[in-house]
Amino acid sequence: MDWSKRLESQFERRHVPCGGGRYLLTYSGGEGKETLVFLHGAASSWWSFRHQYRHLVGEYRIVAPNFRGHGGTPWT
Repeated sequence: MDWSKRLESQFERRHVPCGGGRYLLTYSGGEGKETLVFLHGAASSWWSFRHQYRHLVGEYRIVAPNFRGHGGTPWT
């Protein structure tokens, strides 16, 4: 298994409700007392920061939402 598959397996995938039946597909994982939140730009997703995650997942808890219309979160 390559490093990206191992890394992805360390994250929990959740639908976080936003009201009105909408949700954000959010990934979280890692260890540590401090939390880092990664916010992607346009035409991107949570996976854009995979190279940073691989170095930080052992020291921090990471939360990475996919914004509306990106990475599996519906636009509506």
